[in-house]
Order: sequence, then structure tokens, then C-alpha cells
Amino acid sequence: MHFIQVLFSNPAITKLGYGMSGDLHSLAATCFVFKGLDEQVQGVIDLFTIDKQLQKRPSDWRENSRKEDALSMDQDCGERGVRQPEKGLSLLVQHVLGKPLDKTEQLSNWEKRPLREQQILYAASDAYCLLEVYKKLCEDPAAFGLGSNLTKSLVGKTSTKPRIKKQKNKQEMPLPSK
Repeated sequence: MHFIQVLFSNPAITKLGYGMSGDLHSLAATCFVFKGLDEQVQGVIDLFTIDKQLQKRPSDWRENSRKEDALSMDQDCGERGVRQPEKGLSLLVQHVLGKPLDKTEQLSNWEKRPLREQQILYAASDAYCLLEVYKKLCEDPAAFGLGSNLTKSLVGKTSTKPRIKKQKNKQEMPLPSK
């Protein structure tokens, strides 16, 4: 627990994520020792924040990507039936890297041990894609309509994803954990 607190509060160690405020909130809800950790976090680059910036800026690359998405979706629908449109991190990965994440394991049972190989591969690709997206965005931020100093403008900012307020006297469904 001490290691996690030191890691997240050290500004010299860059933490890369997508929607990290929700993850930090879940971590704090899981273990009281991490309560308030989200307020101590430094050195965070949240790709959710970048994704929000990209969504606000209509640009040629996003329009071209939408056309490619439609073509890809038509092909996939013919092969496997109806396909859900990409969203969140998967959509960002598709726009930046050209191929969406396979999210089929996202809602699988993460509490059952041992984890299945497909779950482990999903978790690894879900984390690794953040590095690839960030690398691509840093190589040419202007191509995505972003400022030239991407890291400096984002380090330390966590996402502004709204938190879900719990209602009393209602049964709560447990959230899947990673």
C-alpha cells in the first residue's frame, strides 16, 4: 500500500491511463488506506483528457477515420453479425492507431482465479495500447490537432469523468474489477 501511495504521489514517475479518476476512486473504495489518493496524485497523463480534446476539434484525420470505421464495420458485420460501435479507449485507439481494441473480455469475471489466458491478454493489451497511443500522439501532435508540447500540458491533470453518486437504500451491483 505504501508503494502505491509513493508511486502515485511522485511527480518524477509518469503515470499513463484512461479515465484515471474513476480508477483511483474505485481503488479508494476498495481499501480505506487509499482514501484521498486521487488528491495526492502527481505526474499523471490521462488519455481520457486527450480524447475529450480530440472530440472537440473537428479535423481531417477524424473525418477520414470515420469513413474507414464505416467501411470496417460493414466488412465486420458481414463476417460476424452485428458489431457495436467503438467507444471510449477503443475508439481512441482506433482513431490514433487504426484498429480498435478487442473489448470482449472487459466484463468477464475478474474475481475468478486463475484468470484465463484471454483475460490476461486483454489486460495486457488494454494497458499497452496506452503507450502506443501516447507515443503516436507525441510523434506528431499537430496531425491530431493537439499542441506541440503534449506532455507538459497534460502531466498532473486527471480526467474530469463524473463520479457516480451512490444512492442509499438501493441494492448496488458490484462493479467488475481489473
